[in-house]
Amino acid sequence: MQLFRKLFVAALFCVVGALPVSAGFKVCNNAALAQILSVAYHQDGGWVSEGWWTIQPEACKILKSADLTVKYFYYRAMVKGGSFAGQNYMFCTDDKAYTIVGNTDCSARGFGRESFSEVEIGSGITDYTLTLVDVSQPKANKDSTGSLGEPFSVSGVFQECGLEEDAYFFCAFHGDGWKWNVYQGGGTPDGVMDQLKLLEAGDLADFSGDLISFADVSVEAVVRSVSQHGPRNEAENLMAGLQGKWRNTQDRASAMVIYGGESFEYYGSELVEVNYLQFADQCDGSLGAGPVMIKKLPGDPDPYCYVVLGWDAVSLQLSYVGGGGVNDTYWEKYE
Repeated sequence: MQLFRKLFVAALFCVVGALPVSAGFKVCNNAALAQILSVAYHQDGGWVSEGWWTIQPEACKILKSADLTVKYFYYRAMVKGGSFAGQNYMFCTDDKAYTIVGNTDCSARGFGRESFSEVEIGSGITDYTLTLVDVSQPKANKDSTGSLGEPFSVSGVFQECGLEEDAYFFCAFHGDGWKWNVYQGGGTPDGVMDQLKLLEAGDLADFSGDLISFADVSVEAVVRSVSQHGPRNEAENLMAGLQGKWRNTQDRASAMVIYGGESFEYYGSELVEVNYLQFADQCDGSLGAGPVMIKKLPGDPDPYCYVVLGWDAVSLQLSYVGGGGVNDTYWEKYE
């Protein structure tokens, strides 16, 4: 039985927000059946894989209790007697409880070798919660939409294609406040991957396919079609118009680079943080004012909303929702 996740955004945030705060990698099981978990991570210059934990429905367990110092975590989750497709991140495993150092020569050392999925923790995050949700049987036809996960259709802004640290090729886009990651060899047809490679950061397109898994603000998906986006609405025009470099006129050491669906925040030459962006007519707390720019920092469940008071090709005025006008900022375009 293969594990899939449905995109219950509000429910996910409510559950995560209600959990007690403690550092480490935590997994919560919101599925109907008990999940059997194994994890892998990079430590002291090498790979470590560990298992197994059993997490009952509506329960949580901390699988790594120390402060997190890695950008990525990997996991394998199954129901009893089931299977797990994974993303072809291969690690050594054992049938009994284990801690294995290294991810090579598994068979020669008497271990199994199985596929794990990746979770992007983000830089500077010390604690993280992964929530597992509904389990369902895959459909027989592996080539049709919905056969590998929950069907989706979303308009999004393209981000990038490239190689991850482990040399897995991927493409990514942003839509509905999520970063969608698509892996070559992960079920997306080669022709569709070729279409994605032709897109540039900031391009708008319509994507459809299967949602495989999600955690925090990232989604793994199989994309089956990419089509040209229709006429832009105000929020989409805003996203396209704000691409580029912006400098705070009140403190010129403070800058942000809007590239695709992400904002890279700098102070001087130092990269401070990377936010995922969403543009909308309004947000909670904006009292009908808009349009708005919503920032989401990976690992932080609380979005940050800014009313766009005015903008053109060279200037931008933002007002932080909740700031009462005190936190209004003025930006200028620069090269």
